Amino acid sequence: MWKSRVNYCLDKFMDLSHNMLRGEIPKEVTTLIGLTYLNLSNNYLTGAIPCDIGAVKSLNYLDLSSNQLFGTIPPGISDVTHLEGLNLSYNNLTGKVPLPNNFSAYAFIGNHNLCGPPLAKNCSANESLEKTECSSDRKSKGQNDGIQEKEHTHGFKPFKEKPSFYISVASGFFTGFWGFWATLVLNESRGNAYFRLLGNMGDRIYVFVVVTTARLRRKFQGEQAVE
Repeated sequence: MWKSRVNYCLDKFMDLSHNMLRGEIPKEVTTLIGLTYLNLSNNYLTGAIPCDIGAVKSLNYLDLSSNQLFGTIPPGISDVTHLEGLNLSYNNLTGKVPLPNNFSAYAFIGNHNLCGPPLAKNCSANESLEKTECSSDRKSKGQNDGIQEKEHTHGFKPFKEKPSFYISVASGFFTGFWGFWATLVLNESRGNAYFRLLGNMGDRIYVFVVVTTARLRRKFQGEQAVE
């Protein structure tokens, strides 16, 4: 059930509290469109609250209390405008409580490293400016998506990206190829010498192949005669 990847709406009410669930809260929970009540309290859940929890706009009640969750509270939780009940108490959450929120301190107690309203503990300057895991992930994801989109849009255009490289290769090939043959064509003596060399080399290769083939044939026939 934790690993379900289907994006649909079944029960709007999900209460799995007071079980012995372990591991992280699956990100797929944030794809349950229409979910209004989610209670995962009093388990042994670890890890961070899913960054996209704010995508479940229909949530009216969220209870993740009495687990072992850590990390910062996703800023997107403030986007759930219909959220009337929230309980994140007695975890190991850190950082500043996202604003705006209309919840009492009871929703956040038991997290000794949380600060900011409605808690009595004030945030230091460093905590106020601290970037959450979710904001860092969102930034990295946006940068990666931008790079992929740019590559997908423009495609790979080698002649556009490095024209000087291909021009130099083409000019070098042209110069070397025609420079060699032009020398042979314009200088008759060199041309004749070159073609004689090729002819002699071809003859030598032919003779070598014929002699080697004859030797192998005689050797093979001799071995058959002995048998």
